[in-house]
Formats: sequence, C-alpha cells, structure tokens
Amino acid sequence: MNINKTQHHARGFSSSELDRLVGSFVGTYADRDRSLFLLGIATGAKISELLSLSVFDVDREDVCVHLRGLGISSIALNNDGYVAIDTLLSWHIRVFGDLVSDRPLFTSRITDCGVVKPITRQQAHRILQKACRCAGINSRGISTHSLRVTHSQRLYCVEVLSDVSTNPYIVGVD
Repeated sequence: MNINKTQHHARGFSSSELDRLVGSFVGTYADRDRSLFLLGIATGAKISELLSLSVFDVDREDVCVHLRGLGISSIALNNDGYVAIDTLLSWHIRVFGDLVSDRPLFTSRITDCGVVKPITRQQAHRILQKACRCAGINSRGISTHSLRVTHSQRLYCVEVLSDVSTNPYIVGVD
C-alpha cells in the first residue's frame, strides 16, 4: 500500500524576520518568550532540551548552559545567548522574587500543587506562532524546530565566510 504523505520541513528565519520577531513578544511573559526564542537560535538545542533547563543549569561564570539530553553537555553562549539568559534570570527575580535552582527556566503559568512547571512543547509552538503573527511574518513552515534550522543557517553562513576555528560566533564568545 503506497500512502502519499506530505513532508513538512521547518524553515529558518531570515535576518529581517529575526529583527522583527525579537520585538514582537508582548505581555507579562514577553521576556521569557523572547529569551526562549533567542536561546534556541543561539544554542541550536532541541525544544525539549531548552524546556528541561532549570535555573541550576545556567553557568553565568563560564557563560554556558548545561543541557540534559542523552548525556550532560555544556553549550557555550554567544552574546545573544548570554543576553537571553541574563534577561530571563532578571525576569525570574522580578516575577518570583528569587532564583530557586530547581525552578524551570521557562516557567508555565500553570502549577501542580504549588510546584511551578515548565511550558510545554505545544505552548512553545503557540508562542512562536503568535510572535510571527504580531511581526507580520507568514508562519507557514514555522515550528519550534525553526530555531535549530536558523542556528544551522547562521553557522553555515559564518563557515562559508570565515575560518570556523577562530570565529567567535561558533566558539561561543563575543
């Protein structure tokens, strides 16, 4: 039996779309949402890895985050990533009054018996779709995977235009 399935591929964001999107996050959770967007592009991490991050996973001294995927790995942050983390931690202090190490970085409004939960993959998708609408960007082909695609596109452009081993964007230091 031959079933024709249409394959859906996430597309990356262009530079002009990135500029418009950064300013399109609105509301109480704008800093959280913008930070998720910027950190996703800066690290190229999967959305599930980003949403599993807690305050404890942020290493401000070494300017990196520790992802818990199949194993623990650290990803150095470029300037965009560092700004996203700094903004997000400031938001945590403003909203919660402190930084609790086991609190999710990307907190949901929904709690479970008083315990703060992370946002879901579905909510992250809705956040990105809403930001696209606010920025006037056609969201066809846009998903949370678009953050990884954009990260890869930026790395490819840097690789083609310069020496990979000395480029601060790839090394993660700005």
